[in-house]
Amino acid sequence: MDVARMLPLLQCPRSGGSLAREAGRLVSPAGETYPLVNGKPILVRTILDWHLAPPPESKISRNIGEFAPGDRYAGPDAVILHLGSGDVPSHDPRVISMDVLPCPNVDIVCEAEALPFRDASIDYVESGAVFEHLHDPWAAIAEVKRVLKPGGILRIDTAFMQGYHGFPGHFYNMTPQAVETHLAGDYELLESYVPESSSPLMTVTMAIDRYLGYLTADLQERLLGMRLRDVLDEMRRDLSPASPLLDGFDEYTSRCLAASFAVVARKPLEDEPRRATLRQAGSAAAEPLRALVREYYTRRLELMQRHHEIGYYHRKAREKHGVSRPIRAAEALPNLLDRCRCDDLLDAEAIRGSLRRFQVAEADLRSIRDEWIALYLADKA
Repeated sequence: MDVARMLPLLQCPRSGGSLAREAGRLVSPAGETYPLVNGKPILVRTILDWHLAPPPESKISRNIGEFAPGDRYAGPDAVILHLGSGDVPSHDPRVISMDVLPCPNVDIVCEAEALPFRDASIDYVESGAVFEHLHDPWAAIAEVKRVLKPGGILRIDTAFMQGYHGFPGHFYNMTPQAVETHLAGDYELLESYVPESSSPLMTVTMAIDRYLGYLTADLQERLLGMRLRDVLDEMRRDLSPASPLLDGFDEYTSRCLAASFAVVARKPLEDEPRRATLRQAGSAAAEPLRALVREYYTRRLELMQRHHEIGYYHRKAREKHGVSRPIRAAEALPNLLDRCRCDDLLDAEAIRGSLRRFQVAEADLRSIRDEWIALYLADKA
């Protein structure tokens, strides 16, 4: 759906005011401005670089070939919001494809936690494999319910028994009870079910395939040649990180399949006076800092992923070619994380400095990774 057709439905995500089109941008009566990039409105509260530039191919989500909602829940004149569409196309003129990344098939770039649509303006909202990626799914479901018309319908399919996946983040998995309680809530529950693509067999095979994919070729073959009973017995013999069946697992791979995760954190000095100042400034003024903190942890995990990819393709190249030509080594991950860390996450400038260090370090790791990928794909070393 193009901007002209969407405009009567839109509102400012910061103030809730109306929006008008002026000189290649959208403007609210309060003077808040939002750019149009390749014809797409960028309606996020805090605009970051990755809201403006199409993501690399490796970060584009196309989990289905086309979004075709049909007429079961939405009539011929309905307004349909595909929330978190990724780069999935839709040829249905009723559909607004929205995502936080400006993929080619996206109509509008915005956040689920602050939808830029007027109250009671949407007939049907559908979201698949998105809510686990939202930093605040509770705010998002409140927004979905705000923009739905009376009698409007939502359909949300979100992760339960899946390991870590996705960009720009993966924050929450929900049990079936949580989906019914928090997402459906006090709405009339029309259906509650396990989708065909998400049966228990999918859970088990996804976990096993992912685990095997992280192992050396020799260990893969050994496990695949054993009876299932024997494999399980060997796994249960030692469930600790020191198990030989976790040989070569790095920080990123361990996080992807971990049964639980822990964190230890220290309260900052002079914490309360600074937080009081933020509270007095109001939520709109505090949101840019919250966005920077989210970006900080996103880039931190991305650095772990790049470091993992170097090790992964190094191993693949070695298994394929036997020996490999010298390629410069990556700096140890703890050293990289320590060099990029931010010691004051209440200071926006300190966070931005850390993000710049992450950017430099990630680009360097990506260069090393690409060398290993090229060697792995080569016919010979």
